[in-house]
Amino acid sequence: MPSKKVDKLKDQPQAFQDAHRRLKANDPDLKKLNLQDLKLNDKSAQALAKVIWKNQQLENLNLAKNKIGDLGAWELSEALKLNKTIKMVDLRNNHFGVNGGAALAEALQKNKTLERIVVDAVCFDGDAGKKALIGALKANSTLWHTNVKSEKVMFLGNQSTVATACRRLAKNDKSLKFLNIMKRSLGNAHVMALAEAMNYNRSLMNLNLWDNKIQDGGLIALAEVLAKNKVPLENLSLRCNQIKDKGVVVLAKSLVSNKRLLSLDLRENSIANPGAKALANALKDHPVLQELFLNQNKIGDDGAEALGIMYGACRLKVLYLGNNEIGDEGAVYISEGMKTNTTVHELFLSNNNIGDIGALAIADSIPLNFALIRLYLTNKKMTKRGETALEEASYSNQFMKCLYVTAGNLAHPDGARNEDDKKTPKRTKSFPKVATNPPQAARAAQNGLPTAASVFRASLSQKKLGS
Repeated sequence: MPSKKVDKLKDQPQAFQDAHRRLKANDPDLKKLNLQDLKLNDKSAQALAKVIWKNQQLENLNLAKNKIGDLGAWELSEALKLNKTIKMVDLRNNHFGVNGGAALAEALQKNKTLERIVVDAVCFDGDAGKKALIGALKANSTLWHTNVKSEKVMFLGNQSTVATACRRLAKNDKSLKFLNIMKRSLGNAHVMALAEAMNYNRSLMNLNLWDNKIQDGGLIALAEVLAKNKVPLENLSLRCNQIKDKGVVVLAKSLVSNKRLLSLDLRENSIANPGAKALANALKDHPVLQELFLNQNKIGDDGAEALGIMYGACRLKVLYLGNNEIGDEGAVYISEGMKTNTTVHELFLSNNNIGDIGALAIADSIPLNFALIRLYLTNKKMTKRGETALEEASYSNQFMKCLYVTAGNLAHPDGARNEDDKKTPKRTKSFPKVATNPPQAARAAQNGLPTAASVFRASLSQKKLGS
């Protein structure tokens, strides 16, 4: 009998044969076993599984860089269901597919000892793979680290991982209200897993995914969750990713039905006119969204037209449109919205292509707006003429406290060093409530002369009629 068992392993590497013998003997000194890169196959995994399931000593098993396929993954998963000591398994760079991943996911649902498992993303490809992984994380109370994207470990905070976040979301952990995963290069796969886990959650209020190489696919997965309106998410930051119009159009549709989101940060992406128009149409009558950040995209004048219409009717309190190649034409559209808006307290238009004509149009609208408190309009094309018009217009508006233009901050002589400083100024100084001189637009009206902005608006109207 013993000779037959040896014959079954004779074609296996000597290191594997020695490990098999020690595992079968339950060697108390064998806590860590490294079988990496030995060209092990499904037959090897089957032999290993038969001794692992009842071993009471092994804690760390490394089977990376072998040739184990789905059959071997199934054998190992059956052993892991019964094993009570193994805490870490490395299965990277084998030949597992979705079937092997499903078998491992089933094992994770029953194993209450394993803390870390490392596999390749292909094991959890597609909807079935994602749901299998999320189901495992939801059921497993000990697993704190899993890796489903090649060899890169993704950390959440200092100690936890994306796997921890998925598990806590899927189990509806009521203490998980703030989730910050920044600058980790997650990509779409991990974001899709987070989105799938969010479907089970009723507690998460703040999600920050700043700088994670998220593309349209990841955003669409999040949009589908927002459309269901079940997660109480109030703040969503997707700043500095690789999002384009396709994803934003889907997101805009989801916002129509979402009645919970208060702040949306899409700065530093690749959103152009189609995305801006979709957002504008969705947010024109949105009942709850208060903050929209679109700085450093590619919106331009066409997108500014739609956003200007939205601005006139929306209930936003903060609107950031800086660094978007918006010119005088776009500024005129936005100035029209300024005349009727009653909610926006903070408007950021700096670092665009706005010159004096756009500045004059906005200056015309400032006296008619009683909501705006802070206006950022630092643009290189603007001259002293535009700055003076803005300053004079601000004197007639007792509600405006801060004005930033090319020459610096008129309310803050020292100016702000960056956008974050501008958003929350450390010092404020109010403008005089009574103007010493009437605004430029008022002076022109007194003399029976049209303002430059009104002439520009008339030319735009003629151009549209002609087209």
